[in-house]
Amino acid sequence: MGVTTSKNAGARGEKRRAEILKAALALFNARGTAEVSTNHIAADLGISVGNLYWHFSDKEAIVRALYEEHVGRFDEMWHPPTSADDAAKTVVAALRRTFTISWECRFFYRGPGSLTRADPALRKLYAVQRDRRRGDLRAFQKALAELGLLRLPDGEASLAQLEDLVWMTSVFWLPHVELRDGVLTKQGALTGVRAVLGLYLPYATKEFSRALLLALERADEET
Repeated sequence: MGVTTSKNAGARGEKRRAEILKAALALFNARGTAEVSTNHIAADLGISVGNLYWHFSDKEAIVRALYEEHVGRFDEMWHPPTSADDAAKTVVAALRRTFTISWECRFFYRGPGSLTRADPALRKLYAVQRDRRRGDLRAFQKALAELGLLRLPDGEASLAQLEDLVWMTSVFWLPHVELRDGVLTKQGALTGVRAVLGLYLPYATKEFSRALLLALERADEET
């Protein structure tokens, strides 16, 4: 009976933790982290702040937990294509997932600099994930080049430059759209797909360029 009680308590604790993260994410996305306190999160859930602190030591711990959940969704996403036939569809699908996931955790992309400056532990997490994701991106783009779909005039140097540009566009597209349009919507976030494709097209073969644009058109029609 004691074991059963312990398991039930553990399940309730995990459920409450998930509820706190869900509420915090919604509030952070709507209002930004600076405008949301642990009191706001607790009030939104109808629980005491003490209950919240049982699960998280402070707001920064909640932000870190949300960030870890967020980046975990990128695992196994950027699989390098193995054939030219499915490469364009793979590229477009990966980009759409990337910007969709970014939209769902948009509070982080609105101010990664200020968030990581305020929390050294988050900055370390970000640095580790940045290097890992850039490695995934590098392998993905190298596969496209090895399949003969991208023609890079300066070889590794061109590949490194393309990696930088794609990474910067992916990370900073959401605040760019919000500053440009005055509002950030999911549709606006997804325009990042076309922006990144625009970086690939100058290097793509004619056949691959057509395939990329066709894959994008079909994906847009499905949504």
